[in-house]
Amino acid sequence: ADGPQAAPVVTAYPVSFTGSAGEYFRLWIVNAALTVVTLGLYLPWARVRNRQYFYGHTWVDGHNFEYRADPRRLLRSYLLVGALFLAYVLTGESESLGWVSGLIALLFLGLYPWLVAQSMRFQAVNTVHRGLRFHFDGRVQDAYVAYGAANVAAAVSGGLALPWAWFMQRRYQLNNLRYGSARGLFRGDVAPMYLIALVGVGLMVGVGLLLAIPAGVALVAGMASQGF
Repeated sequence: ADGPQAAPVVTAYPVSFTGSAGEYFRLWIVNAALTVVTLGLYLPWARVRNRQYFYGHTWVDGHNFEYRADPRRLLRSYLLVGALFLAYVLTGESESLGWVSGLIALLFLGLYPWLVAQSMRFQAVNTVHRGLRFHFDGRVQDAYVAYGAANVAAAVSGGLALPWAWFMQRRYQLNNLRYGSARGLFRGDVAPMYLIALVGVGLMVGVGLLLAIPAGVALVAGMASQGF
């Protein structure tokens, strides 16, 4: 019998970011202005420029990342989504065509997991490091579990299953990511997702109480001044 196999050697490479807040603000303000002036048509170019900035300033093993997406392809997708949204709004205001808006909504919900999978493939193949592109091999049926069934479970449970949906979606994203012969591996668990959710709820409740106390004091003072 063969002896015990040696554990694989894992080399860790630190990630560094060389961007600055001031530099990104200048990029952001120009993108925002051009998007407003062009009535939103510049948005795909703005998205690409933002990603190129963040990717270009992110370094691993002495090499930065590159983002090579074509804004014109994004523009076609944005125009299609915009046209469907406009049709949804216009038909929703008509009594005779209300069923069309319902059909558009059902179509979007049914295609949403497939759209997510296609988006991840697009983002991965346009991400480059050391001249090698990433790839995303996630199956569409798994996307319908992570982004379809999991979201439905989160909705019908009143949000109790939302951390589980987060877990399923992060696992789908990372486990199907490939860089050359290396594959992504999500090592997280469901429990930390629930902890994050509980901390978020706690912060919301705490902020709500902090805002409610002064408002309550002001209300009581106002009532007292009115003689109530």
